[in-house]
Amino acid sequence: MNEKICVFDLDGTLLNTLDSISYYVNKTFEKNGLKSVPTEKVRQFVGHGSRNLIEKCLEYSCGSTGHSDKILAEYVALYNTDATYLVTPYEGITELLSGLFSSGVKLAVLSNKPHSLTTDIVKKLFPAGIFYKCEGQKKDVPIKPDPTSTLAIIKGFDKTSAYYIGDSPGDIKTAKNANVHSIAVTWGFRSRPELLSENPEFIVDTPKKISDIVLKEL
Repeated sequence: MNEKICVFDLDGTLLNTLDSISYYVNKTFEKNGLKSVPTEKVRQFVGHGSRNLIEKCLEYSCGSTGHSDKILAEYVALYNTDATYLVTPYEGITELLSGLFSSGVKLAVLSNKPHSLTTDIVKKLFPAGIFYKCEGQKKDVPIKPDPTSTLAIIKGFDKTSAYYIGDSPGDIKTAKNANVHSIAVTWGFRSRPELLSENPEFIVDTPKKISDIVLKEL
């Protein structure tokens, strides 16, 4: 039996970061005299990197992306002061990871957050050594749904034994672009209809269902 590997998205999949991101966006906007952005709007804008987030929030707040570089720099600086503020693993995630790890499944994280920030958050909120690899956005490496980073993580593994797990249509596209199994989760930032529009191989409502899928053939 080929060794299995699960590559997880971070925000909206392993960790509920929405309140944290919303807090830092609105602290930055408040500082600049800009109208606040409701958390549910922030939910719609996350998932494609910080620049996209800030530009979308600016469009909502004032109808323009002017001064986005300045606002982005301030947001990133503020967010980096404590990127785990208000952040918690979703219910059942800790047990899922522990069970998969104990069963010999390799675990990895791939996020569109900057790499150093991704690794710092993972180190603070998850047990040391549980992840085989942890990757975030790096200079000159295209972000998801481009498959470059996913393929680098699963190098040496049979693609039929590789799973990409995420909460957005972009994550499903990432899995398909890398030609690995796609598992969409419904507890994150996107709705079930949005996920189903990309025809994931699997769609799950609880972390336990991920374990059932991955461990079925072990």
